[in-house]
Parts: sequence; structure tokens; C-alpha cells
Amino acid sequence: MYIFGTDLDNVVADLEQLLKHEHIVELEKTDIAELLLSVVLPVVYPRLPVVPGAKECLRRIKEIPAKIVIVTARSSEDEKLTRDWLEEKGILYDEIHFVGHGGDKSIVTFDCFVDDYPENLEKIKSRKKLLFDKPWNRECNDFPRVYTWDEIYVYVREDARGRV
Repeated sequence: MYIFGTDLDNVVADLEQLLKHEHIVELEKTDIAELLLSVVLPVVYPRLPVVPGAKECLRRIKEIPAKIVIVTARSSEDEKLTRDWLEEKGILYDEIHFVGHGGDKSIVTFDCFVDDYPENLEKIKSRKKLLFDKPWNRECNDFPRVYTWDEIYVYVREDARGRV
């Protein structure tokens, strides 16, 4: 079975947009932002939107068929909050792994993995690695860049077809 992996924050969960809307911080990938996230997340999480297209495209990826694995830098302390949000938003997944800030996301080997943080993609074990476009990764040209979940779906569908 095809194994599709994705990061959660800023790929499925639109944390950047929420934090901007809440006037909390102009989000950048820094230790300060990560520390702030650990304090702010429980407060703002109920208002956290889904990245446009993510829910629908994850459903379509599941139908390929594919196993959907979420690997997040959130800590295991956020597990209940995260699982509740995923259920409330109707996000399909088969597994979720909480590796913590700076944790190793290469715990599963994937056919395709999507992340917004190039350093994670460098370490991940995946045949295809896609970089979800964000302001903090615009200088990276090491991975195919995707701007929407529809683009991700096209990559995954074509890649999965090639494996049959």
C-alpha cells in the first residue's frame, strides 16, 4: 500500500493564518515561535482552521488507496487536543506520531512526505519529498515546491499510479 506522510502545523492545520489573525506573532520558524506555540496552542486551538483543500485532498489520497500518516513536532502532551481537533475537523488519517520539537520525523519510511520545513525533509525517509510553500522556506530550492493541496494530490496520484 502507498504510504503518504504529512506534517501537521502549517500543512494541514493553518497555524500561520490563525496566529496572524490572533495578532500573536508574525510566524517564522524560530525557537521563540516554537516556545510561544507551546504556550499559545491550547488557548487558540479551538479556532485553528484547516489549510484550504487539505481535508478534501486527504480523503482523495485515502481512496487511491493510501495509508495516511501524520508526523508532528508537537509533544505527546498535545495528543488529546490534536486528536480531538482532527476528529472535529473530519481529517482522515491512519496513524499519528508526536515527535516533539526537534524530534526525528524519519520514524516511518514513506512513498511521499510533505512538510513546510526543509530540514525535516532532508532527514525524512521518503521516495518523494514535497515542500509546502511558506515564507520561511522560500530560499530553499532542494525539493519540489507545492502551493496547494490539489498539487499534492496530483503528485501522489501520479506517483501511486507508477507503483501499480
